[in-house]
Amino acid sequence: MNKMPISFIINGLIFNILYENKIFYLTDGDINLINRLCYDDLYALSEKDPAGRQDLNYIAITYSSYFAVLSYRISHFLYDKGLFLDAKIISENAKIKTGIEIHPAAIIGKRFVVDHGTGTVIGETSIIGEDCYILQSVIIGSSGIANNPIGKRHPVIGNNVEIGAFVNLLGNIKIG
Repeated sequence: MNKMPISFIINGLIFNILYENKIFYLTDGDINLINRLCYDDLYALSEKDPAGRQDLNYIAITYSSYFAVLSYRISHFLYDKGLFLDAKIISENAKIKTGIEIHPAAIIGKRFVVDHGTGTVIGETSIIGEDCYILQSVIIGSSGIANNPIGKRHPVIGNNVEIGAFVNLLGNIKIG
């Protein structure tokens, strides 16, 4: 079977998310910018997860954890443009589909990988560096339960950090 170029597959996923959420105003330049970030995330996942067989098409189409990261990239782009409601709608729909919650305001560097991912939560003021790898059920959250202060309240994760399954990082702390 012939494989479709991976940029077409990523664009198809991006357009599908935008269409499902009735977002029709992004430009070709916007889509290309999101595509490049998503490609870097996909390539990093293919390099780090042997179960993906280094097959970009296979991972892009079948991995819900990749779908969550791709959805984050779109929602974060919208959030940065001040389109908070559209960003949050995409984020919430991705959470429902994947079991992975990544707030659109979180700042996440290039080549970000969530592997498996179910139960993972990344909070609003989280900052995650480049080349980070997170397994399932990781919480990057605030230390309070209710009445948290406005402002920085989530962890900062440095570059090249790997976080194993079921780790809870809470509060305004620095890792890596």
